[in-house]
Amino acid sequence: MPARHVLIAALLFLAGGAYAADPAPTAPKPAPAATPAKPAVATPAAAKPAAAKPAAAKPASKPAAKKAGPPPKATLIWRGDHATGRGLVADIAALYEKEHKVRITLQPFSTISGLDAVAAGSADLAGSARLKHDGREEEKNLNFIPQAFDAIVPITHPSNPVNNLTLRQLRQIYLGRVQNWKEVGGKDAPINVYSVAAPMDGVEYSLRYLLYRKGEQRIYAPRQYLNVTVLEEGVTLDPNGLGLTSLSGVYARKDLKMLSVSGIPASTDSIANGTYPLYMTLYLVTRYEDPKRELVDPFVAFLATPEAKAAMRRHQLLPYADAAGLAAREPERLAAIDDELKRDAALEAAAPAAVATSAPVSTTPTGAPQATLASKVATAPGAESTQEARVRAEEAAAKKAKEKTGGK
Repeated sequence: MPARHVLIAALLFLAGGAYAADPAPTAPKPAPAATPAKPAVATPAAAKPAAAKPAAAKPASKPAAKKAGPPPKATLIWRGDHATGRGLVADIAALYEKEHKVRITLQPFSTISGLDAVAAGSADLAGSARLKHDGREEEKNLNFIPQAFDAIVPITHPSNPVNNLTLRQLRQIYLGRVQNWKEVGGKDAPINVYSVAAPMDGVEYSLRYLLYRKGEQRIYAPRQYLNVTVLEEGVTLDPNGLGLTSLSGVYARKDLKMLSVSGIPASTDSIANGTYPLYMTLYLVTRYEDPKRELVDPFVAFLATPEAKAAMRRHQLLPYADAAGLAAREPERLAAIDDELKRDAALEAAAPAAVATSAPVSTTPTGAPQATLASKVATAPGAESTQEARVRAEEAAAKKAKEKTGGK
């Protein structure tokens, strides 16, 4: 056999053996029985959080009760005038709420509204800057508890050049007998008098009692407002305005000018030593038969604590308990006011007559003592030299009166 044929036969043989050696395809081997797959139910619950359990198992009422906040605070209602509210009650009520579970609701409006609300039972506490009025049926069952002294201050616009008014000048202005600033040392302009419309307002009632001995005294005040806060705003807009308010309400204001009275500026010191004549008592008012007595009495007692007194002094109030002597000296104060008013009235009446009947031979006119006094009062009414001038004027007036009667 030719070599070529042998080679082809050998190649065919090898190819056939290779195909014969490759076994026929077999079915895939099944997974070994010894290691079966884990059942799918072996781990399903582990992937779910416990919250998957129905919430219905917990009663709805129990969680709500556990999450409820603290019980609501007991509430007391205070109503009264702005002078007492902002000066005496506001800060002290805030302090009291922090230390006790009692809320003090403030309703500042007017003296009468507060007193009548307490009398009717719609408020628990009232604020008043005046004494109990024995003529009002609504006030008979009310207890006026003194808490602090505050000054009654005349106020005007900062541009007004007048810095002082005497008691006599105030009295005449509010009677309508002096109506121009020029008559009290100011510019030639009308005195626009502002007043609170309510006749029983604490601040104005107290002033009228001091000047006229009658709290209900009718006055000349064409511009009337509901309360002192509105009055104050009116005066800030009027260069010729004049009104009355409390020291505690305006001591820090720059848009109002407080006038001194008879040369004495209002302050806690001048109230305490009695030199400032126009001060008033601020009262906390309760009802004698009050169903909330267990809440009212602790608050009233709180006003005597050091914290409450410090709050009063921050508002330029003099705590009543620290100046009880002022109440004891009340008759002396009233007598001094009366004496000054009468003395100034006598001087006003005597001055024109003294000038008209002055002796021509005298080197000093008889009217000079009164003229000197008028000048002193206008420039330095509280100075010692002014008091000396007052004595000399009185002596001159008495001498002239004696001469008129022939020395009798």
